[in-house]
Amino acid sequence: MGIPSTINGKAVTALGETLFSANTSVQRVFIPATVGEINQYTFYGCNELSSIAVDPDSKLLSTQNGVLCNYKKTNQLD
Repeated sequence: MGIPSTINGKAVTALGETLFSANTSVQRVFIPATVGEINQYTFYGCNELSSIAVDPDSKLLSTQNGVLCNYKKTNQLD
């Protein structure tokens, strides 16, 4: 599942609370460089989610050992 970097010409900068909540069909997610905010419940109940990738050009988010982190990899994101 790829999240677009823009919708109707506006940058996607955040992922809302119920965007994927309880979606059991989502297995992989790609987050574009424009996103810097993810609600703590965005992926709640996504039991089949096995992979989150972040655009390598992102200056806001990253992944480390399969865990979503801030860019500096100092904080894991829930």
